[in-house]
Amino acid sequence: MSADDERMKALVQIFRSNGFNQNYSDNPMGSRARYPYPFRKGSAHSTLRDWTVQMIHFFRTALLSILALCPTVNASGQASAIPWDNLPMAIRQAFGASPLTAYDPSARINPFYLRADLDGDGKPDYVVLVTRKADQKRGIAIWLSSHSSPILLGGGIPIKYGSKEETDLDFDSWRIASLNRIDKSTSIELPRGKANECIFVQKGENASGLFYFLNGKFDWMQQGD
Repeated sequence: MSADDERMKALVQIFRSNGFNQNYSDNPMGSRARYPYPFRKGSAHSTLRDWTVQMIHFFRTALLSILALCPTVNASGQASAIPWDNLPMAIRQAFGASPLTAYDPSARINPFYLRADLDGDGKPDYVVLVTRKADQKRGIAIWLSSHSSPILLGGGIPIKYGSKEETDLDFDSWRIASLNRIDKSTSIELPRGKANECIFVQKGENASGLFYFLNGKFDWMQQGD
């Protein structure tokens, strides 16, 4: 079931819990076609006032329900609701176990997760933006095919980022990067001995760098000021 289907199902449940249904037999005019609105089952609607009150309650419930089910929007105007269906099942399940119970996936940047071969074993690895629940510090959760548990960078955990160690990774764009031997204009400088893919992050127009996996751990390499 898609996220839209889940929201519609929840909306229907809210309406039903407030007494709304598709039974129009208590319509005071005796005609379902004249007033095609959902009324409260078993209620009396013999006066115009009762009908008006019922409609006000109906539209107020509808508006509040829709607002409650709509995705929230972050400061940059992007929907912050996570499209869980896009994530592999193993990663979705991982957010219900330690250490990720302390984190939420974050949709502050589109895309909110990347796929790459970061450890050079020829198998896909996954990288997801996360936010620590306790203090909203931003970070990255990484699933390497060669590791049994996720690796956390930032999100309250110190990692070299820029000129010093940081616990909050505030970059505003990211992508997977690698040595491009065909188009030199899109190529980046890779650390010595590194031939597979890296995580390229950037803040603003110039400040950028790489998180790369080498010798069993992630490290940082500055690319721009």
